[in-house]
Amino acid sequence: MLKTKLLVLKENFDFYKCISFIFNPIFLAFTLFIILVSEYNIRTKHIAIISFIQIIIPLSYFLYSLIKKKIDFDLTERQKRLPFMLATLGTSLISSYFLLQWKYYKILNITFPVIIIIAIALLITFKWKISLHSLTNTIFLIVLGKYFDKYIYLAIPFVIPLISISRYKLKKHTIAQLIAGVLLGFSYLIINYYIYFKS
Repeated sequence: MLKTKLLVLKENFDFYKCISFIFNPIFLAFTLFIILVSEYNIRTKHIAIISFIQIIIPLSYFLYSLIKKKIDFDLTERQKRLPFMLATLGTSLISSYFLLQWKYYKILNITFPVIIIIAIALLITFKWKISLHSLTNTIFLIVLGKYFDKYIYLAIPFVIPLISISRYKLKKHTIAQLIAGVLLGFSYLIINYYIYFKS
């Protein structure tokens, strides 16, 4: 009986779907938020406000659209990504305004280049489908490596190809869309350098 159940589980297990799900951009946003909150001394009241703006509002919109079957979990259709990307950009700008008012400059140093990249990705998405998985995972690893632990950079040559291969195998993206996502993700370093070191 147990052997039969394990065989059924093994047959239904899809490695690429599993990787794609684990490294979903939605989960990365929560993870980065938790890391930033735990690393920097943010007041509880401020955490509540930013959580509502940056997480609760976009997540509620996403779940509502998912329940109503207006979208699929991966936001496969390019045009259906636009409202969520606009919402993410809008809530990120509002959150940044509050972070600026509360003088959380170190967090803004991390998040402001991300907002610029979201805006660029949004503009691209009006005409072409870029890989948000490869984009967000590249940014996520770069931010962790730059601000928290340099050894995280060592994960990039393993994690990013694994995610990209998974997305390609699932027929969610072309190779060009995956490479564009990775390159735009790496632009975080360039944008960060020009904003904070050249100015």
